[in-house]
Amino acid sequence: MLPYAPQIIVSKSSIPAKNLSELLAWIKTNQNSVSYGASGVGSPSHVSAVLLQNMTGTKFQLVSYRGAGQIMTDIISGHIDLSIAAPTVVLEQWRAGNARAFAVTAKDRISAAPDIPTVDEAGLPGFYTSLWWGLWVPRGAPDYVIAKLNAAVVESLADPVVRARFAEQGLTCLHASDRGRRRSAPSRRSRSRNGGQSSRPLASRRNSARRVGPNPADTGEPQGPHRRVGCPHDF
Repeated sequence: MLPYAPQIIVSKSSIPAKNLSELLAWIKTNQNSVSYGASGVGSPSHVSAVLLQNMTGTKFQLVSYRGAGQIMTDIISGHIDLSIAAPTVVLEQWRAGNARAFAVTAKDRISAAPDIPTVDEAGLPGFYTSLWWGLWVPRGAPDYVIAKLNAAVVESLADPVVRARFAEQGLTCLHASDRGRRRSAPSRRSRSRNGGQSSRPLASRRNSARRVGPNPADTGEPQGPHRRVGCPHDF
């Protein structure tokens, strides 16, 4: 596992809502016309949208995109109203005043944007979502390759410059250690489409025989209570 991060509830700047409670009230009043950008079915932004609707009783139109960058472009231009996205795509536009950020989907604020409240503070307690990123190699990769990659990841995550750069983007690194490299018995095998060859993740909590880098279960770091999403769509 590499960095992880919560998401941010974000909207176009022209929405007449100054906080999350006002945003939810505005959505309920305009639910037939409110548009929400999601990076495809099953993506982190899509799953978070469904959770938001279920928890708040709101309804809005889901607009599918190929990636979070396109979503933010259309939020900035006013073509869609809102989304829930990674800090990596939200913070720059929020800092520039091009988008409005209502809440971080975690228990704690992020150091890169301490002015954005948590969902608990904003009036939506328990709406926790998170993203994580990892490395994958084909199943059957030699142990020496796994060991070399693991060592490189652990060394990189221990570098203060790397950690600071991640922090600037709203991402958090686990404490570097070798504890994440272990064998585990996968409950399901994942198959690639390339000749039926199986593959394994180097940094995941499911379907893995190898893990590179620190393990979140070992460090006690927050992992988000409802979904583990490592989809590249929202990076």
